[in-house]
Amino acid sequence: MNNFFGLTYLGPPSAFEYNLQSHRNLCSFKEEEFIAAFKKVDQENLEYIRVDQVKIVLDKVYGSPSPDSEARLLSNQFNPNNKISLGDFLTAVTIVRERRRHMNEAPAKEFTSNLELHDHRHKHTRQQYDPQDKYSRPVVSSQDYGWFTQQPVERSERKPSKNCPETVYAEAMIKQGIYF
Repeated sequence: MNNFFGLTYLGPPSAFEYNLQSHRNLCSFKEEEFIAAFKKVDQENLEYIRVDQVKIVLDKVYGSPSPDSEARLLSNQFNPNNKISLGDFLTAVTIVRERRRHMNEAPAKEFTSNLELHDHRHKHTRQQYDPQDKYSRPVVSSQDYGWFTQQPVERSERKPSKNCPETVYAEAMIKQGIYF
């Protein structure tokens, strides 16, 4: 019941998994998504885009602001003065994907057994990776302070749960002194 009928109004099921650095890269998307985003940015049907529009294409692919590291990796594949055709863009995406597959990114899970975790804690051994290496932004509010970002940390909007009509009725009865 992790995703109750696919409802995602309250956000992703796991904020930790959603914010992993390793899950927010170009390998997560299909070629068709890049083609559709390229065509949305190329509104005049000129069959090309400029280098400064690469970040906009990635934002469309991600459906939200794309990681700056991904935009930099992709933009570095092009000459700043040249126009980028769809074929050149897809070739660059393939090159960056191959590089990303071979990059060792910090996993969120550093221990595979409870005994190993307790052994490291007993010896006061530091973890191999810092939270900034594992996650793209602070996952819990205690990480807001000390997180190395250029822009202020954006907080996710919290939505309170609303009571159903039956619960509201029962609470009103209890307030009146009627216990059932």
